[in-house]
Amino acid sequence: MTGNSTFSFPCPYRDDQFVSNLDFYQTEKSHLSGKFFFMDSNQTIEFPGNNIGLTTVTVPGFPQETSNGFRDFSFTHTYAFNDHLVNQAVLGYHRTSGLLSQVYPKISFANTPACTGSVSGVVTLASLCVPGPAFDNPFPQILVQGAFNLGGNGQGASIFQNFYDFDDSVAYVRGKHSLHFGGGIDRSQINFPNFHFLAALGFATFSDFLEGSPLISVDLPGLFGREWRVWNGNLYVQDDVKILPRLTLNLGFRYERQGQLGELLGRASTFDTATANPNPPTAGTLQGYVVSSNFPGSLPIGPDGSAPTRAHTKHGPEQ
Repeated sequence: MTGNSTFSFPCPYRDDQFVSNLDFYQTEKSHLSGKFFFMDSNQTIEFPGNNIGLTTVTVPGFPQETSNGFRDFSFTHTYAFNDHLVNQAVLGYHRTSGLLSQVYPKISFANTPACTGSVSGVVTLASLCVPGPAFDNPFPQILVQGAFNLGGNGQGASIFQNFYDFDDSVAYVRGKHSLHFGGGIDRSQINFPNFHFLAALGFATFSDFLEGSPLISVDLPGLFGREWRVWNGNLYVQDDVKILPRLTLNLGFRYERQGQLGELLGRASTFDTATANPNPPTAGTLQGYVVSSNFPGSLPIGPDGSAPTRAHTKHGPEQ
């Protein structure tokens, strides 16, 4: 016996914004201004797609929620020394935040539990009698090709970014010359405190599902928290020379420094093919791996006695 079921749920979206401006003329020569922008948004996807590549339909009860936030602030001081010389200093702050969360429903069992993990509460691998490591247990996903997806999208993440900027520019007009010069510096913080993938079991057919014979199993272990830091700076000078009433020559020079992106927790790493073993032993090796200079603790030792290289240059956060 076969049949069809149709489900419909609203996918709410909410966006709150406001903008504020402040202007203050301290004197005829001095002007202060401030601007602030605020935005918060929230969205719920009731039937998120899966990440495994199987053709399935997500069952009700596994919505995915997304929240985003923006905060932008700038403070500007403009000062006219005289008719020929003006200075403008700008201090800015920008923050973005993003949260992605997979929601799991609560379940209860009317009959005798099939295993010791089948207890009432939020659905887990253990409650479905699927053995797995502790980091996988809260994020179950069961899929059957051409049928259902129990577990939604399965991913969750949070990211918070802070940017601090200071810029100063000077304009000087004298005769045919209009000079502009200045510079700026900014500090960037990119924090990625939480991320999780899913613990998925995908089945090719419904019969395979009933027999417990998965086509594919997926999980993603590791330490995903990151705290990136970087300093950037720039300098410039420009002269607009009015050669003729209809001809202006623009001359300028700009220098930008893109800082070394450092990771505060010491988890940044890479692989150096020049130092790698071209014929690694069967048991495995760590030869060729490079960890950051601020890697915490002692270096791990591979099965063959090798160890990764600690970077000599500063791969940790710039001070």
